[in-house]
Amino acid sequence: MERGIQYYEWNKFDLAILEFKKVVHLLSDKNQNMDYEQIRLLSQAHHNLSISYSKKGWNQEAEAEAQKAFDLVPSSENRTVLELLQEQAK
Repeated sequence: MERGIQYYEWNKFDLAILEFKKVVHLLSDKNQNMDYEQIRLLSQAHHNLSISYSKKGWNQEAEAEAQKAFDLVPSSENRTVLELLQEQAK
């Protein structure tokens, strides 16, 4: 996850997306037996994917990832990103 964040900060969105997808893949395999921290990390990976997709102009993908993040952890941050992306889609 940290590598993905670093790539994002360097505006290397394609590499960031790959790193965040790795986290999603690894944690999704454990889906049935995740503790709260793993769920939170999975939500953060979806959130980061959403932001990265948005930076690439891939708005449908961004909204889908934002929805997944919000479904896992319905935080105000996840809700805000989801609402912004939904508003852009109108």
